[in-house]
Amino acid sequence: MYSDLEQAALKFLEREGGATSVLRLYGALLLSDHSVTRRMTTDVVWRLADQDKVELDYVPLATFGAFLRHWQRNLTIYVSFAVALVTILAIYTLPASTPLVVVRWIFGVIFVLFIPGYMATKVLFPKITDLNALEWFALSIGLSLTSTIFVCFLLNYTPWGITMSSLVSSLTLITILLGTVTLVRQYGVFQFRD
Repeated sequence: MYSDLEQAALKFLEREGGATSVLRLYGALLLSDHSVTRRMTTDVVWRLADQDKVELDYVPLATFGAFLRHWQRNLTIYVSFAVALVTILAIYTLPASTPLVVVRWIFGVIFVLFIPGYMATKVLFPKITDLNALEWFALSIGLSLTSTIFVCFLLNYTPWGITMSSLVSSLTLITILLGTVTLVRQYGVFQFRD
């Protein structure tokens, strides 16, 4: 089934001087046959690599900005930032006396019980394969509760005290800080992986 695609891929590689990206190869194969999918192209590349007809090489992203634009890779971090933002907006814009208070509760619980700990877990374990899903979940909740208790303890000794505003602001600041550290660490792991 893929023999024609394999031949077309090898011809394209020959024209390109022997090296190209999978995305460029996909574009070239798509021009020759409009029914080609990305999955088919990836399968062809892996099949050719298994047959030692091509050699795969890892090419790191050139800049941190290029890494940030790979939104699929960083989706969970961006979603965590969005949950923090929506939580702040819900708390400060939705009145507590309306039926929409449920939105405040839902985002507040997710934010306090999960997001800071998830970011801390991502900082500690930047590779996605380090932990399974249950371990991610358990560590995220445990670290979120720990960080919330620690923040409350520290806020108790500040002039602002422990209020909803000071707690949400502090946890948001921690989330943004840990998210930024996570992105930098993941870029380092992605850039210089073995």
